[in-house]
Amino acid sequence: KDLHGRTRLEPAKLWLCKQSIAITTTFDITEGRALRKLDVGEALEVLEGPREDPARSLMRVRARTKIDGMEGWVTMKGNQGTSYAEEDDRHYICKISTALERRFASGSEAVRQLEQGEVVEIMDGPKSETKEGTQRVRGRNVGSGEEGWF
Repeated sequence: KDLHGRTRLEPAKLWLCKQSIAITTTFDITEGRALRKLDVGEALEVLEGPREDPARSLMRVRARTKIDGMEGWVTMKGNQGTSYAEEDDRHYICKISTALERRFASGSEAVRQLEQGEVVEIMDGPKSETKEGTQRVRGRNVGSGEEGWF
């Protein structure tokens, strides 16, 4: 919250790719085609599922990638127990437009303005700033990768 009591960030329920895996066009991996490979650390928004594929002993979800908005099916857990994606609690949605600043001190040089609806990953904090009394966090924009304090 800022000095006026407004909530700037709200927790986002996202999953992170733990091992490179394909995002496919259909639930059944034998019927669909691969759209592309997901990178380790890539954030996903779950749209449907998880659903079990009993024939192959897989857990799959329909998801949207946060980098490019691609939608498709992703294996969360393989038939040997391998976890390809896991829920992560470090992501937040920007609720109010706010400056992403280079340094911890409020009012430092801005990297850019975060807009409402953008997703950020919290990397450090919250930390209280003694002169202002507000709490600040260090984060990274999930889409662009830009880092800073807000």
